[in-house]
Order: sequence, then C-alpha cells, then structure tokens
Amino acid sequence: MGSSGGIVRVELDGIEIELLAERAAACGRTVFVADLHFGKSEAYRAVGAAVPGGDVDEQLARLASITSRVGAHRVVVLGDLLHVTSGVTESLVERVATWRAEQPWSMTLVRGNHDVAAEALSARWQFELIESGTVQEGIELVHDPDQASGRGVWMAGHIHPAVWIGRRAGGMRVPCFCVRQGVGLVLPAFSVFTSGVRMRPDGRQRVFAIAGGRVLEVGRPGANGTEGSLSLGHVATS
Repeated sequence: MGSSGGIVRVELDGIEIELLAERAAACGRTVFVADLHFGKSEAYRAVGAAVPGGDVDEQLARLASITSRVGAHRVVVLGDLLHVTSGVTESLVERVATWRAEQPWSMTLVRGNHDVAAEALSARWQFELIESGTVQEGIELVHDPDQASGRGVWMAGHIHPAVWIGRRAGGMRVPCFCVRQGVGLVLPAFSVFTSGVRMRPDGRQRVFAIAGGRVLEVGRPGANGTEGSLSLGHVATS
C-alpha cells in the first residue's frame, strides 16, 4: 500500500486501486463512484421538506474535476445513480444531459436497487446499463457487497460506509472505503446527502477514512505514520 497527498493506493489481488479523497476510486484510466442518488433532494422538496438544492450540481462538478485530473476514459457508477423516480424532474434530466454531453469519457451504470428509471435515461445521459455481477477488466462490478460471488476481485457501493473519528463527545462521522479480505472494495457514497453504515476494521476488513482532504487508514497503529490519529483525535473503532 502506498500514499500520496489525498490518494492511497491499495492492491486487490494484484490490481492497483487508488482511493481518492473525493469519494471515488481509480484504476488506470477508469474512475469508480457509487450512490449518487440524483433526485433525492428534489423528491424531498416535493413533499415539503426543507432540503437545500445544489447537491447534484456539486456532484457533477466534483466528478468532472476527478475525471479531468485522472485523465479518465471511463466512469463506472456502482449503482444508485438515481434515488427515486418522483425526483427525476425534467429540469434535472436536462441539467445532467447538458453536463454529460460535455464529458469526453464513456460511462457504465451497474443497476442498483434505486435505479428504477435508469433504462429510460440511458440514451440522454449516455451510459451503458449493466446488471450487478458483471465482470469487466478482471473486476466483478456489483451494487451490494452481498452480491459479490467471492470468485475474484470485486467492487461495490450500496451501504454508504462510514467510520466514527475522535472522542465520543467531540467526534465526527466521516465516509470511508472498506477493503475486504484483500479482494473486495466498498466505496463511500459519492453523494453527501446520505446516511451510512458504521464500519470497524478487523482481521477481515481494512477501513480508510476520508477526513481533512485526505484518505487515511484507521484502526492500525502506525498506518500512514499517524498511529490512527487523522489529526482529529483518537479513532474510535468500537
């Protein structure tokens, strides 16, 4: 494992993956993200919830920045590009379509449990829709980690992994990556408008927190030379 700036490199059975502080991963010229949940804030506002807008625009800008820096040829979304059909307004569809037309890379969506309307958008948003469990370039692409076959390297999203950092009274919950048994990678939700499942490092799972613009392994003394401090105090793993 190596690290540089806001990037940590891990190997999954010989395949090098970069974990990026922007809640994405990269393998060569392919960028992986999960759980964008486009339309979630629109759906909440439609029923009167006081939810601010701008979450989709922020994600589009962040993804464009990542792909430009990496020089990406392809983006793989590991499910839940959408949130709910009622939130997929014509304004949202047009906004994403205009942005997508400006991007030079191809896009693949692994069908997630929220992607009910995805097929109808594939032409306008220019993406290939594949089923969870499809193997491409030696990686099994699944939405839910529980769907992985266990027969090789896999990548997933769905559970929005997070870890608690700091003393209990003044700590904070941050998104994280999980490397499972040296062959699986669970990505954090790309959307910031999500809850999450709390992760703990153990003998089968390594946890990499995103904090302060950096990716740092937690729960292992001496990881990244920090002894797990992350500049935020003690890393709570229990």
